[in-house]
Amino acid sequence: MIEVVRNIENAVLIIAGKGDIEEKLKQLSSDLIASGKVVFLGRLPLEDLHKYTSMAHLGFSLEENMGINYYYALPNKLFDYIQAEVPVLVSDLPEMACIVKKYEIGMIVEDRSIVNVTRIVEEMLSNEQKINVWKNNLKKAAEELCWENEKFRLIKIYQQACDNE
Repeated sequence: MIEVVRNIENAVLIIAGKGDIEEKLKQLSSDLIASGKVVFLGRLPLEDLHKYTSMAHLGFSLEENMGINYYYALPNKLFDYIQAEVPVLVSDLPEMACIVKKYEIGMIVEDRSIVNVTRIVEEMLSNEQKINVWKNNLKKAAEELCWENEKFRLIKIYQQACDNE
């Protein structure tokens, strides 16, 4: 995404969180950090994270398939974007793609090349009609895909596990 944002005029990439490649990413984007096109926020309290997420125009979850854990991943950030009603661009991995298709809340990318992702991001940002559809669909997805609903499923799983002992 750092290379993608380099190619898109008037775009800013905000990166929240910390990780083992943070310093490498900061070096890669040092010129973009200086110009304000890339901003590293570091680790944030949940309420601050939601504030920044809600201001976003697009959310990205472009994980690579680096094994079964990634292949079936459902990253928390995907649900953060949904709760903030932010359209998403995700990798074509089964669980993420399933949610994006089911709720029609963004786009799925197979070819993760810089040129292709840049084209898709520009298309997503400029298509007001699709943005409106995604935003409307995100309201429904946010109502359904929330802890208040999911906690009952988790409790049921625990109860079944206890019953089977």
